[in-house]
Amino acid sequence: MRSTRRSRSGGTGSFRPDLYARLSVWELPVPPLRERRVDLMDWIARLHQRWSEERGGAPAPRFTADAAEAMLRFAWPLNLRGVDRLVHDIGTSGNAAGEVDLPRLPAWLKPPPAAAPAPARADSDARRAPADDGDTARVPIPIPSREEFLAAHDHLEGSVRGLARHFGRDRRQIYRWLQTYGLKGQKQE
Repeated sequence: MRSTRRSRSGGTGSFRPDLYARLSVWELPVPPLRERRVDLMDWIARLHQRWSEERGGAPAPRFTADAAEAMLRFAWPLNLRGVDRLVHDIGTSGNAAGEVDLPRLPAWLKPPPAAAPAPARADSDARRAPADDGDTARVPIPIPSREEFLAAHDHLEGSVRGLARHFGRDRRQIYRWLQTYGLKGQKQE
C-alpha cells in the first residue's frame, strides 16, 4: 500500500501556524530607510567600513553638501541594499579617495535636472512641446518633492481632484502620493 504523507502545514507551502505563533511574539518593525533618513550617513560609514575591510582598507568617502543632499532626497527603494550598492559603486569607481561631489555620484542616484514648474492647468495641450520634425512629443512632468506636495496639499485643502489638476497627474497617482506621505485627501471636488 502506498503511503501519502502530508506535511503539517497541509502541503500548501505555507508557514506552520504553531511555529509562526511562537515567532510572531518577537516582531520588530523596521521602517524603510526613506522614513529614517537621519541614519543614512551612519549606514554609509558602516557599510563602507565593512566594504573596505574586505578590500584592503580604503579611506571613508567624504561628501559635499550637494552630494549629501542628493543622497538624503533619494527615495532608497532598495533600503540598505541600495546603500550597499552606493558604497560599492563609489569604492570601485575610484571616487572614494577624497571628496565625493554631485558629479561623482553614481548616475542612478543623481537627481533629475531641474525642470520648469508644472502649469496649474491640466489640459493636455499645455503638456506637449513641438519636436524638431513637427510632431508633438510628450514632455515628462517632474515629480514634486515632499515639500512641494505638502504645500499644494495645504493650499488646495486636500482636494484630490485639485492636486491631480495642479500636478497634471491622474488621481490614482495622487492617492499613491497621499499614502506615501501619510496624508488623506479631504474631498474629491
